[in-house]
Amino acid sequence: MRAPILPDEEEIRKKKSLVLVVALLLVPILLGLYTLSVVWGQPGGTPPPPVVAGATSTPSATSTPTATPLSISTSTLTPTATPSPTATATPTPSPIPTLTPTPVQDVVIVTPQDGETVNPDRLPVEGTASPGATIQVYVDEELAGTTVTDEAGHWEVVPVEPLVEGKHTITAKMLDEKDAVVSSDSVSITVVAGLLPITGGTTPD
Repeated sequence: MRAPILPDEEEIRKKKSLVLVVALLLVPILLGLYTLSVVWGQPGGTPPPPVVAGATSTPSATSTPTATPLSISTSTLTPTATPSPTATATPTPSPIPTLTPTPVQDVVIVTPQDGETVNPDRLPVEGTASPGATIQVYVDEELAGTTVTDEAGHWEVVPVEPLVEGKHTITAKMLDEKDAVVSSDSVSITVVAGLLPITGGTTPD
């Protein structure tokens, strides 16, 4: 048989049990405070959740880094236009310049004037026509002389023989390259002896 427990021993055993219970409760609390002090002492540290006495410590889930897909830049390929073969340009024929023929200037007798009375001397016959034209002067259907007009179209023919008294018809004919008559002009004059030898003379008083 066990010996009866004395009152003092009973009291001592209760105290030991209380101390043991307090120690079991303080140990987790002290560990938690220590952990908090370590974490808070580090820069950027996050305090862990408080540890409850008697609670089973559940390991925190390790955060799995989420892989951010790399953005792949897909370049849009623009098709290069293949140059079409250049068509051979057909040269446009240049217009042929139309040569406008120079208008033919009719031959005109300037001296002597039509109806004029002159001396029977070698009277000069003057006039105008196209530049570079051949001029033939006739006195009463007889050829009195041939000349060529200058750049200004002026011409002059002096008959070889002096004119006899009386009326005469002087005709100037302009010829082309084939000696064909293209223009003509005629004047009628009266030759009177005894007049002053003035070219293109006037009728005496």
